[in-house]
Amino acid sequence: MVSQRSVSSDKPRPGGFWRNIRRQFLAGALVIIPIAIALFILNWVFRLLDDILQPIIAIIFGHRITGLGLVATVVVIFLVGLATNNFIGRKIVQLGEWVITRIPLLSDLYSSSKQALEMVSGFKESKFKEVVLVEYPRLGTYTIAFVTNEIVYENGEKAVVVLIPHSPNPITGFMQLFPENQIIHTQMTIRQALTMTVSGGLASPSTIFRHQLVDQK
Repeated sequence: MVSQRSVSSDKPRPGGFWRNIRRQFLAGALVIIPIAIALFILNWVFRLLDDILQPIIAIIFGHRITGLGLVATVVVIFLVGLATNNFIGRKIVQLGEWVITRIPLLSDLYSSSKQALEMVSGFKESKFKEVVLVEYPRLGTYTIAFVTNEIVYENGEKAVVVLIPHSPNPITGFMQLFPENQIIHTQMTIRQALTMTVSGGLASPSTIFRHQLVDQK
């Protein structure tokens, strides 16, 4: 004899079919959407670089040639890098930078972008001393900061000078002074923190190790 409870348990639950459809749809979306986003970004970057020299290509060949603009842009970048390794090339680049630095607004954008790219790529050594975490802009909310200096007040208390960077440009931000016992030290490298800031957190380390967490009481 089959109990009433066992019979009722075999009946499909109301809405079970649609819940299963929703679950399978979400599982597929979790695979497809990241791929679609990655392809969209790659396509955007390709078109951006390809369009730089397409007007010149159109003049030479009479029409646009998809892909040739990207190749030409890469070649131009390589040749500029090659030119900076000799005396005449460096002087030409320096002259171009001198002209750019005399143009309001453009000079600030160029300088900050160049410095950020140099530090993220490792081409130029960063002046930052350490990557730390600080509670900012309120207690319980942590943000990455770069240690730039240390000072001592007249009463002997130490303070750490940090730069709280803006994203995606880590060269700009807020300069803050924190008491030494409110600084949370990390094992992040300067390059990791810069990459994380430039990417808006997309390129973040899976784990942030805090090797010194000081009680703030």
